[in-house]
Amino acid sequence: MYQSAIRPRGCYGQSDPDGEAVRAGALVHELSLAQDMITTLTRVAAEHHAPRVAAVHLKLGEFTHVDPETLAFAFEVACRGTLLEGCRLEIERLPTRLRCPACAWEGSATPAEHVCPTCGHLGFTVLQGREFQLDSMDIPE
Repeated sequence: MYQSAIRPRGCYGQSDPDGEAVRAGALVHELSLAQDMITTLTRVAAEHHAPRVAAVHLKLGEFTHVDPETLAFAFEVACRGTLLEGCRLEIERLPTRLRCPACAWEGSATPAEHVCPTCGHLGFTVLQGREFQLDSMDIPE
């Protein structure tokens, strides 16, 4: 098992007023992320002389606004014709954890909630939820 990390570049998604992912650009965005993952995974697999990869384990924070189903679809499509074709993408969703800088409250809230439920302070420090990390990959023996 190999462990690595891919850090996100910029904003990962937009939402309409109902909170649903905007589909016009979502697939293109997730496809770009999938292609970045495949580039990294192919390089790592080559370093380990792996003829193929059986599974990829990704930690994905809720605050990234990356849709896991769209990413899984884009990953499957982008893997075609590569040594990753047929590998499983296992996504572990990490909930958003926030801290209020004024009163040190810690908890979870949706991105639309910007006010501390304890003291009313506007804004939070994000402790968890922005992750887009390739945690490991399974290489068959």
